[in-house]
Amino acid sequence: MPFLAVAALLGLGLFLQLYFFRHSPQPPLFGDPAGYYNVGLRFQEAVARLRAGEPLAVVFASVRGLAYLAGVGTLFGVLDALRPGDTALLRDVMALANTAAMLGVFVLARRLSGSRAGGLVALALAVGYATFSVQTGRLYPDPLTAALLVWAGAAYAGAISLGSRRRMAAAGVLLGLALLLRAQVLEYIVTVLILSLIASARWWWRAREGRALVAAFLIGLSPALVVWAGIRWAVGGRDDVVRMGQVTFRPTYPFGFWQQLETDGWTGPYRFKQDPFYKAMEAQARAGDPDLLRSRGKQLAFTLRYVAARPLASLLLVLDNAYRLYDRPANDYKWDYPYPYPLQVFVQRAIVVLGLAGAALVVAEQPALAGVFLIPIALAVLHGLVFPWPRYNVPAMPLLIASAGVFGVRVATDAAWRAPRARRVLLTVAAPAIVTLALAVLVRGALPEAARVGRVLGILLVLALPFVMIAIEGARARRVAAAAGAALAILVVAHAVRDRRWHETSTRLGGEVAGVEQVIRLSPEALGRLRSAPEAFVLFDLTVPRGDLQEASVTIGSRQWPGSALLPTMPRLRESTATGGRDRRGYPQWWALRLDPAALPANAGEPLRIRLSVPEGTEAVLRGDRFTGQDREYEGPSFGDWPHYVALKIEYDGDYRLPVSEPLRSLDSESAVVPRSGEGKAIPAVHRIRVVVPGTNEGRIDWESAPAAAAGPTAFVFAAYSGTRGEAELRIADAPLLRFPLGARESFEASGGGWRLCHRAEPPRQDRAYGEYVLVGPAPGRAPLSLSVAYRAGLSQEPMFFVIDRRASSPDLVRAARQCGVDGTITDGAARIVDASHNNYPEDTGRWTVAGVF
Repeated sequence: MPFLAVAALLGLGLFLQLYFFRHSPQPPLFGDPAGYYNVGLRFQEAVARLRAGEPLAVVFASVRGLAYLAGVGTLFGVLDALRPGDTALLRDVMALANTAAMLGVFVLARRLSGSRAGGLVALALAVGYATFSVQTGRLYPDPLTAALLVWAGAAYAGAISLGSRRRMAAAGVLLGLALLLRAQVLEYIVTVLILSLIASARWWWRAREGRALVAAFLIGLSPALVVWAGIRWAVGGRDDVVRMGQVTFRPTYPFGFWQQLETDGWTGPYRFKQDPFYKAMEAQARAGDPDLLRSRGKQLAFTLRYVAARPLASLLLVLDNAYRLYDRPANDYKWDYPYPYPLQVFVQRAIVVLGLAGAALVVAEQPALAGVFLIPIALAVLHGLVFPWPRYNVPAMPLLIASAGVFGVRVATDAAWRAPRARRVLLTVAAPAIVTLALAVLVRGALPEAARVGRVLGILLVLALPFVMIAIEGARARRVAAAAGAALAILVVAHAVRDRRWHETSTRLGGEVAGVEQVIRLSPEALGRLRSAPEAFVLFDLTVPRGDLQEASVTIGSRQWPGSALLPTMPRLRESTATGGRDRRGYPQWWALRLDPAALPANAGEPLRIRLSVPEGTEAVLRGDRFTGQDREYEGPSFGDWPHYVALKIEYDGDYRLPVSEPLRSLDSESAVVPRSGEGKAIPAVHRIRVVVPGTNEGRIDWESAPAAAAGPTAFVFAAYSGTRGEAELRIADAPLLRFPLGARESFEASGGGWRLCHRAEPPRQDRAYGEYVLVGPAPGRAPLSLSVAYRAGLSQEPMFFVIDRRASSPDLVRAARQCGVDGTITDGAARIVDASHNNYPEDTGRWTVAGVF
């Protein structure tokens, strides 16, 4: 019967994965997996060259620099050789590896719990763990790494329980194979192992059996270490992996959490040599220490000073990085499979908490079993010190799932936890937790900061419950439970302290809620600034699941716009948005409508009223905030301005925006919800409906034509590249004349102020729109024209430019003029460039920033 149950659960686990692969869109190879795949292709090519008779030394030299990725590269190369170019085969093999990991979870949990029930509970958790399906499509080698690690843990646990040297050697072999596949962390994990053996030597060194087991483990691990030493020696000074974008092995300079201190723990759009940490180091080098950028010792000293100058921020960031590793399941596209994503997050957190409790219980009873959980702990420390996003949690999760299963079975079977005294202790903790959480909900509107403290305290009390249960077991169990519970509490508190979106609220539109209204009161100065601003936008922080607001309407003052006028502003972060068939419009983001100055109130005595109305059947979620300073300060997700956005954050929590704080230029704001059944109802929170004035988002080019003809209409002809979107304004002597599209691949005409602009499109050059422009109108006789083209980027990071081609062919210009109906003399329309230093956004102008929030 147990065998049939295990087989059925494993079959279900494999079926869920294969079904998902065949019935949901899967991403193409990109990022690191594409690099691994290309390494595999290079290895295949090397084998073919060997078979063709080329010397081994020559062939090896061609791939020597890729040997760091030999483990994963060989895996991808062999699978591709079986069925070239078939990523479906790769996914199916990874699904089999996941299924092997599930079996390893069963074996490990059965060993740790001493019962088949523990193994079955853990296996059931593993089968329902969504990441096994939804993340495997990315084609990282993590499924195979996870399988090797959990089986290594099972072998280790068996060796400790049975005193088996052979099982301990097998644990070393399996761990070595896992590390060769994930070579980026090999040296770090080996260092942790050595330090752990040194720290625990007083226990294992005294007993002959302990020394024998440690020796067996090191013997099993040694082949992997020998292979890695050979790889290190062979690669030498080569940097092929670095050129692929893999910076793990030879970083340009010391890197770690300090790089993210000024970006709220995320790399944002920063890359190496662009982050604030490096800029500060570069500035010091230029100020009189040129050896700083060449000396690793000086760089380390600079790093220590940099971190020491920010002690609290550094500590909180390290703790928050460690917390984030296990806070969310790996599910880059937030697939609701096989159950909704919010439930997946709950399951992930429950597994981690119960897994930590299970580990504490097992270690309290047999301390040597702490080695089973060394990898999850080591990865948490690594992420705390280096990575701002959860990069390596997948390989560790089977170990935690097994431990969670152990705890679940022990709770159900141990008599000590069913005793009246144990129930009273648990009630003493559970009752205050429930009361505190309930009060936090009740007072959130009136006392938001107090509600925040109450909520965190209530969560800590809930998290304490499993560790209180462990403490009932005895004195040693109390010590271990206290240490594990305290570690978890510290991480949770650090995350809560750094959370700048704790006050976020949500309003669902489209059902009983017909719309929302925002009233913004402006001072005379603020109103004047909005009137004089070159551009201003009304922004709504919305999630629109279907990406469609066609039937909605926006009312500003007395003017109304259709919902189609609202445009999503998310930058094009392709790898993390569109990949996998996801529409970027469905992510949380700001939807923008350019503010018409005519919609502003006539005077500061009247408020600016903004209403968003949504018909039944249109789904949307509008976010807001409730905190004490909400009328003085905006605190929440950034507006997409540089540098407060990051693609990787979408993979973590589905939102690309970094949290920011901006002073409000308005006097105050009031928000209301409009139900379908009646009048609007004021709420204590404030909607994220804001007016934003962007800065540094205008580009332009100024030039002069050749002198015009003596009298009559004159045709000025020039050629230019333009792109990639939007509109530009043509000006004569700084007087606005007419508007025309940028990036046009088709011919067009525009007119205004007595002038006509005729554009004749040519085939794109270097993928840039190109063509001739013929400007005809009443030019002053015998005088050159002062011309300019100006454009504004709005709230976008996408490039814009208007670049005049001074080397355009004269016959092409003449032909364009004739096609535009000009029969007479034509004049050089771009004889002298006056200022072209700001004609390329964002390279010449800088990316757009926030100049004011209302």
